[in-house]
Amino acid sequence: MFFVPPRARPFEAVLYSSTFYVKKSLLNITIKYGLIARYLSMFRVSTLYIIDDVNDVRLLTTLKNIHDYLFTPPYARKNIRKKRSLTYVGLIDPIDIPPSVKEKEWIEGDIRLNVKGNIGIGDIRDQGTKWVIITDSGKNKTQVYKGPVFYSGYRLKFVAEKDILNLDRLVIGSRNGNDTLTRAEDLRKLYRKKGITIVVGPPKGGITETFFGRGIMLNFVKEQGVYNVRSEEALFCALSIVNAIVDE
Repeated sequence: MFFVPPRARPFEAVLYSSTFYVKKSLLNITIKYGLIARYLSMFRVSTLYIIDDVNDVRLLTTLKNIHDYLFTPPYARKNIRKKRSLTYVGLIDPIDIPPSVKEKEWIEGDIRLNVKGNIGIGDIRDQGTKWVIITDSGKNKTQVYKGPVFYSGYRLKFVAEKDILNLDRLVIGSRNGNDTLTRAEDLRKLYRKKGITIVVGPPKGGITETFFGRGIMLNFVKEQGVYNVRSEEALFCALSIVNAIVDE
């Protein structure tokens, strides 16, 4: 298993649930969340907060089901009950975080998620341990993994807008924000001290007014070449730029 450590500080993202209402079909919701999940994992995001601005419990349940499926190793997915919300998950590209990339044979040093004794290449007796490491490939032996923590994905949380407004590590993406490079040192200092939570507004706009006077407001897509930048596209740009600046 390739080893990638989690971030030492919070590196979080915020989207509004209306992001998934632009083309509200299960297929489009699934593909969009899958793409978002890959980008967030690529930059080792620790938490994705989704603000429910459309008051749609079914949508939130769908997103949670898709999320749980994506971050379950392929060999353990047979234990997931069939649901309508998972109809199109097979079309999503694999996340390929460390726990998901597995050889189909016993390899010493390989760390695997233990799902009721199933580690994807055979059953083991210990059904209570979450992570095990293969210690003997010839005799198919494992033991409890107690080594360094590795990146295993991000948490998904549904929150109210007021919960985000109260955070003290906000970086807000806005067309009216400052040039990113002029605030690079401020970003580094904020990350080292408290971490960073990147907020991208809803498709209807209004993020500048909602978060006025809070956090660091930046324009991540200067002189954009398209009429409108979608919320998920703005988030991808923000993650890439901030990741390069904080350099951890």
